[in-house]
Amino acid sequence: MGQRKQEGNLVKEESIAEKLVSLIGEIEYEKLPPKIIKKVKLCILDLFGSHFAGHDLESCKPVKAYISSLRAAEQATVWSMGRHTSFIEAAFANSAISHIAVFDDMHARTASHYGSMIIPAGLAVGEHLKCSGKDLILAIVCGYEAAIRIGSAMATSQFMQSGFRPSGTFGSFGSAISAGKLLGLNSKEMANALGLAGNFGVGLMAFAKEGTDDLMYHNSLASRNGILSAELAKYGAGAPRYIFEIEGGVFKAYSGRIEPLERIYEKGNDRYKIEEVYFKSVPACAYVQSAAMAALEIAQKGDFSIDEIKSIEVRIFPFGKHYPGLDYCGPFQGIMQAQMSNPFTIASILIRKGVRFQDFVNFQDPSVQSLAGKIQIIEDPEAASRWPEEQLARVEVYLKNGSTRKAISRNPHFLEDEEVVEKCRFYLGQVLDASSCNQFIETVHSIENLDNVNQLTQVLSKRA
Repeated sequence: MGQRKQEGNLVKEESIAEKLVSLIGEIEYEKLPPKIIKKVKLCILDLFGSHFAGHDLESCKPVKAYISSLRAAEQATVWSMGRHTSFIEAAFANSAISHIAVFDDMHARTASHYGSMIIPAGLAVGEHLKCSGKDLILAIVCGYEAAIRIGSAMATSQFMQSGFRPSGTFGSFGSAISAGKLLGLNSKEMANALGLAGNFGVGLMAFAKEGTDDLMYHNSLASRNGILSAELAKYGAGAPRYIFEIEGGVFKAYSGRIEPLERIYEKGNDRYKIEEVYFKSVPACAYVQSAAMAALEIAQKGDFSIDEIKSIEVRIFPFGKHYPGLDYCGPFQGIMQAQMSNPFTIASILIRKGVRFQDFVNFQDPSVQSLAGKIQIIEDPEAASRWPEEQLARVEVYLKNGSTRKAISRNPHFLEDEEVVEKCRFYLGQVLDASSCNQFIETVHSIENLDNVNQLTQVLSKRA
C-alpha cells in the first residue's frame, strides 16, 4: 500500500525528468558565454583527433563493413570513410570509431566519455536536417548538461561496483537531449525521450578484465539510442514520467537505492557542466593519466637503466587501483588491455621516455610486458581522501643498488587549447592534405557562422 500511495503522489508532482527538461529549456544560444562556445569547438576538435587516431585499427573493420553493407538513405557522413548513410547509423559508426583509441574527452566524477556520444549524435542529426552551426552548438551544450547532471547523481559507489559501464549508461540521456533539441521536441516529448533513454543505456565492464574492444559499442549504441529515443518521442512514443525516482526506475536499477536526486535539476551557479570536461594527453584510460605524469617525470631524468629496476610501487587514488583493469600487470593480449592498465602505461613510459598512441598498439613489446610485472598498484589513504578533486599518484622506482626514484602527480596534464588543436591537426593530417586540414580546423573555429553544418563534413571528402 505504501508504494501505491507513493506512486499516487508522484502522479501529482512534476517529475525529475520534467524538471530537468525545464532547466535545459532555459539554455539559449544567445545567452551562452564566449568561453562555453569556445569549449564546444575544442570538444569537436578533440573528438575528430580521437576519431582519426584510431580509425585504421583492426577493431574498426566490423563497423566499416556493417556500414558498407547498408542500403540506407544518404543522410549523414561517416567521417573516416567519406561515406554517407542514414543519420542514425552515421552516429553509431562515428561514435564507435571515435572511442576505440580511448583518447576522447573525459569527465572524471562520472568516469564517462561524453563527447564521443553527444557530438556524433548532434552532428549526424544536424547534417540530416541541415541545421546551423549555432543550433549544433546549443544542442551539444544541452547534451553535456543533461548527461553530466544525471551521471553525477547516479555515479554512486554502488553503481561503480555494479559492473555497468558509466559512459553507455549516462551517455544515452545526453544524446537524446542533443538530438531532441535539433528535432525541435516540445517539453513533453523531451521528457519522454529521457524516459526512453533510461531504458536504452548499455555497457558492462567485462571488457576491462579480458581486454576486448567492445567498449566502443557502449558509446556508439548510447549515441544511436539517444537519437532513437528522440525520434520515437517525436512520433508519440511514451515512457515513464518518473524514470529516475520511482521504484523500478533508473536510479534503483543501476545504483541499488533511491536517494534525493535534486542535483539533476538544481540551479545555484552560472557554470555549465561542459566546463567540467577535460582533454587527455595520454591515449589511455582516464585513470592512468596521473600516474603516467609521475612516471614521465622519472623517465625524462634518464639517470638509470631499465635493467637496474628491481620493483616499482604506485600509490594511487581508489579508481586507479580498483577500476576494472587498472592494476592488471599482464600478460597483455590487446591494445585495450594495455590502455586500461596502469602497470603497462608506466612501464612503457619508463622504457620509451615518452607516450604516444603507437606505444599501446605495440602492446606485445616483451620489455614492456616484463617491466609491467614488477609494478604493484596500492590504494593510498591520502589519495583516497583527496579524490575526486585530485587524482593523486605517487610512483617510486626501487633500483637494485638500493636507491630509489620518486615522483608525485596530483592531477593529469590536461591538454591546453592549442594542444587540442595540434592533436586534431596531427591525426587529421594523416588523412587530409595540409590545406584541407587547416580548412577543417578553421571551419570548426567559426562554426557558429555556418548556415548548414554540412559545410564542416564536406571538408572531409578532400582526401590526402
